[in-house]
Amino acid sequence: MGVWFSANFYGHFFAGKIAKLTSASNGEPTIFSEGYFGDIVTAITGLNHESALNGGEVLQQLFSYVSVYASFGVISVIVGIFAILISPVIKKMMAGIH
Repeated sequence: MGVWFSANFYGHFFAGKIAKLTSASNGEPTIFSEGYFGDIVTAITGLNHESALNGGEVLQQLFSYVSVYASFGVISVIVGIFAILISPVIKKMMAGIH
């Protein structure tokens, strides 16, 4: 039961953190809409922070959602590729274990 409640707690906790990241606050850039992540989002979607500011509040909120989830998607792909690359090394280290 403890693991069940802990899993629920952490799931809701991180869902709240992600929801907080997706909120557009007065046109201020977030960590996912500037710098390296901002370049990735612009390459994927064609949107950038300046065009979202000029497009109004609705476009700002859309850009905020897109920037967070596109960045999480890129991070997930990078972690997946890293896991695939180290898989042979892990298998070699587990010789004799079935």
